[in-house]
Amino acid sequence: MISLKKNQQVIKTLLTYLILNESETNRDSSNEYSCNECNSNEISYNNDSDDSYDNSTLYDTSKEEMENRIYKKQKQSVMISVEKAICIIQNTVCDNDYIREKIMKTNDTYGRITAKNIYSPINVPPCKTSTKRGYAVLASDGKGVRKVLKAHATCDKISVVPGTCVRVRSGDPIPNGANTVVTPENIKILDECNDDDYFNIDKEYEIEILVAPEINENIRNAGDEIKCSQLIIKKFTCLGPPELGILTLCSLDIIPVTELPSVGLLSISNELEESENLTLGYIYESNRVTLTSLLKKNGYDPVDFGISAYKLNAITKKIEDALDEVDVLVIMGHSNDKDILQSILREYFNAIIYFDLLNMKPGKSTTFASCTYNYKKKFFLCMSANPATVPIVAHIVLLPLLNTMHGNFFKLPIILQTCMNNHELHLRPKFSWTTVRWAEEEMFPRAYCLKNRHQDIIKYQKANALLMLPPRTWQVPKIYSNNFILIIPYVVRRDCNDQLASGQIKDGLNEATVLGKYISRNLAGIVNVIQLAKCDKKKIKVDLTFLSTQYSGSTILLIGDTLSDVVHDAIEEVINKNVRIDINMLISSLTQGLECFINRPICGILNRSLIINMCGPYINAQQSLEAFGNTILDILCLISNPDEHIFDIKKEDSCVEPYNNNNGNNDSNNDDNSAEEFYTNNCNDDNSVDQYENNCNDDFDSFYNDDPKPSTSKTNDKTNDNTNDNTNDVHDFDKMPMEVSFEEEEQSLKTLSIDNFYKKQEESKMVSLEEAQNIMKTVVYKYYKRYAETIQTNDAYGRVIAEDIYSSVNVPRCCVSTKHGYAVLASDGEGVRKVLKANLMLIKKISIVPGICIRVRSGDPIPDGATAVVKSVNTRVIDEHDDDNYFNIDNMEYEIVVLVAPKEGENIRKAGCEIKSNEVIKYSYNRIKTADLGILTLCDIDSISVLKLPSVGLLCIGYDVLRPGNTSTLGRVYDCNKIIVSSLLKKNGYDPVDFGISAYESNVMKYRIKDALEKVDLLVIIGRTNDKDTLKRTLKIYFDANIHFGGVNMKPGKSTTFATCTFNEKRKFFLCMSANPATVPIITHVLLLPLLDILHSESDTNILKIPTRIKTPHDLHPRPKLSWTSLEWSEKTVDMYPSAHSINVEHQHMTKYQFGNALLMLPKHTPEVPKLDANSAFLTAMFTGN
Repeated sequence: MISLKKNQQVIKTLLTYLILNESETNRDSSNEYSCNECNSNEISYNNDSDDSYDNSTLYDTSKEEMENRIYKKQKQSVMISVEKAICIIQNTVCDNDYIREKIMKTNDTYGRITAKNIYSPINVPPCKTSTKRGYAVLASDGKGVRKVLKAHATCDKISVVPGTCVRVRSGDPIPNGANTVVTPENIKILDECNDDDYFNIDKEYEIEILVAPEINENIRNAGDEIKCSQLIIKKFTCLGPPELGILTLCSLDIIPVTELPSVGLLSISNELEESENLTLGYIYESNRVTLTSLLKKNGYDPVDFGISAYKLNAITKKIEDALDEVDVLVIMGHSNDKDILQSILREYFNAIIYFDLLNMKPGKSTTFASCTYNYKKKFFLCMSANPATVPIVAHIVLLPLLNTMHGNFFKLPIILQTCMNNHELHLRPKFSWTTVRWAEEEMFPRAYCLKNRHQDIIKYQKANALLMLPPRTWQVPKIYSNNFILIIPYVVRRDCNDQLASGQIKDGLNEATVLGKYISRNLAGIVNVIQLAKCDKKKIKVDLTFLSTQYSGSTILLIGDTLSDVVHDAIEEVINKNVRIDINMLISSLTQGLECFINRPICGILNRSLIINMCGPYINAQQSLEAFGNTILDILCLISNPDEHIFDIKKEDSCVEPYNNNNGNNDSNNDDNSAEEFYTNNCNDDNSVDQYENNCNDDFDSFYNDDPKPSTSKTNDKTNDNTNDNTNDVHDFDKMPMEVSFEEEEQSLKTLSIDNFYKKQEESKMVSLEEAQNIMKTVVYKYYKRYAETIQTNDAYGRVIAEDIYSSVNVPRCCVSTKHGYAVLASDGEGVRKVLKANLMLIKKISIVPGICIRVRSGDPIPDGATAVVKSVNTRVIDEHDDDNYFNIDNMEYEIVVLVAPKEGENIRKAGCEIKSNEVIKYSYNRIKTADLGILTLCDIDSISVLKLPSVGLLCIGYDVLRPGNTSTLGRVYDCNKIIVSSLLKKNGYDPVDFGISAYESNVMKYRIKDALEKVDLLVIIGRTNDKDTLKRTLKIYFDANIHFGGVNMKPGKSTTFATCTFNEKRKFFLCMSANPATVPIITHVLLLPLLDILHSESDTNILKIPTRIKTPHDLHPRPKLSWTSLEWSEKTVDMYPSAHSINVEHQHMTKYQFGNALLMLPKHTPEVPKLDANSAFLTAMFTGN
């Protein structure tokens, strides 16, 4: 993929697990973790250590000698790219053969990695099963009368002989002797009472078969889904809901998985001991909370080793304690090469430093090292303690390290292209939090960034993606949007009155508006319209020269019905005649193509802007853009990219060569150590802030209007509905025309009694998926009452806030330094200063007076009296020994010369510039995410009020009276469904209660349902939901339930049912679904999870819908169909949309689920469109990120 395609301002975007979660890509294990361009021979270590350590090492060298070496100046390291750093990590872990195997129970392996290829020991299904509800018969009997045998708990104990048959439901095993299934519409029941439902009455009766059946009709053979000895899960596969379901279907109770690496967290603080009253303690606590929640979300269980004082002995002791327990130690704080941490790792632990400078912002000082401690390999990842840096480095470096150690080689982030607005660049490649969203009318995603340049952690709070921005160059100092300037030149004739002239202007603007909308929606452009009145060739030339200079990199289109010849001549005279051959070829091709639509077309380059004559009818201009829009964007890419090496094509499995930027002193001096990014300078630069805000998209505030409190009113707010109109939003129940009449349902229930239990029932009316979701909302809002509870902040991940949360403090709480250096009085100017001894506990009690200064590191509080911080590179130590690092010797006083006069407030960040005291930091009815936990900790919020989680239970309905074991044919199906639903619910923060399997008998079902309703708010019932089954009758008769809908117009999931009842004076909810393993995960995603979210917080989680191009053919069905597909974003093309790939193997529904990460929403079958061919349509897919 092109890393930066300037013509579309396409930036690669790295998605986190919210929206788009993670994607698992299965590849051959032969190249699981190899990196051809970065092998072990190319790694340049920073020392010649043999990477061995034991406790006796401390005594081999005197303590004095060790300390002397630690406090010497260190050599400058070489900066490497992020890509090469990841390669080094992978090679280092794999070369040490770290991955270990263990055996675990399948039910406990969610999120774990398989250690071996896994094969099925059985066929799935294990025997022939029915695909329809009907009667299992002998095909050789042909038409005629059959005796229907009594139902038995298990079909394998029944044998069908000539003249007999057995009732079977969809999915039931075929009885012995039967070789075909006849559906009810092809039979006639003899001597049937008109109202009796014989199919559900356990008695013998006779039927007449009207159509001679064929052998194997409506029968599914054993092994259609999975064959015995078939490879079902490859080595190093992450086990999610589909994999667990497949393992359960295949009767695999235990499997080999890789061991989780143990990981510890250690913070290094400038203060001497861990205390609740630390000045900086809240920052380190925030980092620990953020990292802990992120690691737990990804399946790791970190150990917290607290805070170490920035003292040699304290750091050494803390690291030794940690290495006794964990494999990976994450150290936050003082990771800069001017600090002593790296020296401690080298001297005390004989560690190899693989890299300690990354070409990225933030995260430059990230360090990766290893040592052998007590004969075991240990790894270190050291990073800045800046709260803005920690989550980025965790996503980019830490998680890949742990995933590699875990064997999770295929859990790759999704990298896609997105359109964005103006963005400032940096000398190093920059990672910036953003929010990616898709609009229904657009075929590409857009990235929205927060305007306030200082609110870095607030950006993380609102984001779902990381923008990967290229480095700044003199040719490309910033990224611009696709600017299109539409110029309407016209001449008002002398004989034209004012009214007519005004009409011409208005008509021109209206046509230009339509054209602008097309450009915005299809070319990701930002459109400006300019009208030029009373123009001649000279004026047009002047205006084109001005606009091309003022808006360099834009496309200037001249449109309208007048002045075509004048415009042509003006453009011809101003455009550059000498352009690169590749650009000239595209311009010539574009000009020739436009001749089909435009009279006298001409294109050319002026000041790196593309100028095109499209004068003529507006419809011709739009047709031209439809035909050649991509060509225009390609030309923009080339003219905006004079250096082909700036934006290079990233090849698969390659390592980008290091981008060494060490020559710039300003960039290399403590640029992102400690809290540098978090405490960025220029807080008082109002002009720069205003300019930054002007460059941001105007829609951002409306998109993030954090007054997102959902209305608690049960009536529809028409005003709000009009201001946020989205007719394609399936969750907007206010727009649904149908109404739910609870009174009518309740009246109809009164006529139903036990006498009607075995009578024929009317078929339920089917509703669309959108209508079903809206009905659930309406019913929940009418009946369900929510309650709040107070919990500790550390336990609040995934919970929904009950009331607005306000910060109790400023963040940062005091003025802090943004750089390593010296806190001084700015009024002293240049000259000599005496540096006081470092007394870290008293730093806020020291007052700076003329002639003195104190050492401060990035993120340190500014002492009283100091008005500026001078960076170390702008000072010179007087009489310093060449090798001594005086800055780190706390007990030494010395003198420095300030070489550059500091400015007032330089390198100081004011209190509250990130978050002000009493500012709302989280609105009610919003879900707590990883970033929120860090912010709440920063703001000194220990506990919060959240909404109670709804309780949910799972109950399966089957033939078996007792819970089936592995010998039960149907037992595996029910266990498969249960583990899929349970894992999906737990993944989304719910804790389901398992109520086992109930026999398909009314009294047993009644007892099991009653037992469940005493414990849960929502009961999910799996199995026997068809109208011809008795489950719905059981709910109506025994529980006086309202069936709000009993069928959904979708495939699969037609028989899905939503009902409520009053039980023990509380409203209870039912969601009933088919027991088909192909149906269960789909209904869970599209109905169950939205229902739980509505019960939890009055609003369902917005399902991410992405426009996609189908790459495989699909047969359509009379009902709209949901089909598992895999969305893929290509790195080799500039497509703005993903492609949808599906497994087109009949019957292998679980395999489709296993390899899918989205649900494709297929239209219903029509005579005109019976199927969809590959590349024939754009469809909407619901991204699930399995």
